[in-house]
Amino acid sequence: MRNQIDLIAAGIPSRDSDKQAMIRGYDSLDDLRKFLVGSRCDQPDMAMMMILCTIKNCIDDKLNEEDQPLV
Repeated sequence: MRNQIDLIAAGIPSRDSDKQAMIRGYDSLDDLRKFLVGSRCDQPDMAMMMILCTIKNCIDDKLNEEDQPLV
């Protein structure tokens, strides 16, 4: 199943794919937060919000590109 993340993360298989991914990611934001805390990130919640907002901005840019008429 594809989603909008696929627009900016081409080549990263989904977790239900038969393909093995070198980096799989976490199953929840709580697990990501635990990783950031364990990595001595001073502001894990801010880091997570910056990551999420960056991904959202990249997806919005990609969707806006697709909405532009071809010249």
